[in-house]
Parts: sequence; structure tokens; C-alpha cells
Amino acid sequence: MPNPSVSLLGSVCRQLAGTMSKMEQSLDTIIDTFHKYSKELNHPDTLTQGEFKKLVQRDLTNFLKEQKRDEVAIGKIMEDLDSSADKQISFPEFIMLIARLAVASHEKMHENAPPGKGHSHGPGLGEGHPGHGHGHCH
Repeated sequence: MPNPSVSLLGSVCRQLAGTMSKMEQSLDTIIDTFHKYSKELNHPDTLTQGEFKKLVQRDLTNFLKEQKRDEVAIGKIMEDLDSSADKQISFPEFIMLIARLAVASHEKMHENAPPGKGHSHGPGLGEGHPGHGHGHCH
């Protein structure tokens, strides 16, 4: 059963969309993308293997370049995420993938960082995707 406070929070966030930060908009996009696929078939709060495959192939094309065409790799990713072993991915299980991709991209940015002083980043996993994969310094 969906958590009413999470649904209410999502509704409030959408009403305040004009005042949301980039971070908040990104979180909203992650939630919306999950539900775009989860509502296709069975339970609207879980991804079946087919729904998960579509999500990876359509919305994670730059971050999972090598895996997106490999059915076995997608199956292994799903199996690794499926902590409840119910052959479906819940939103909390899905968020583990997002967290792992964020960490891997951050590490890639450090690998690709130009040498020198300061804290700088080169392109991450989304390299080549419009608006992403750019380096920056702190």
C-alpha cells in the first residue's frame, strides 16, 4: 500500500515546482521516472523485470551504456537490487541503483579530473549527454 505521507509530499512538491531547487527537481524526476514504468503492468509501486529493462534502456542509456543491451547484465542488476527476492523492484530497492550510479559517476569525475590544485571534476558516467558530463571545480 502506498505511503500517504509520501504521496502528500509528492503532491506538495509538484505544487511548489516553480520554487524547487535543482536538487529537489532531480529527486522529483527520479520518482516520476520510476512511476512512469512501474504503473505499466502489475503493481504501481514495483518494477517487473520487463519494466526495469525498459527503464534502464530508455532512461539510463548514458550511465549504463554497456549493460543496456545485455539482458543477462540487466537481470543481474535487478537480482542484486531485489533484496526482498520477490522478482520485483520496489522504490527503496530502485534508489539503491540511483545511489550506486551517483557514487560511480562521482568517482569517474575524479578519475577524469584535470591535474592541479583544488577539487575539480572531469566528465562522469553521463559523458556526452547534453547538459551532463561536464567538469567543474570547487
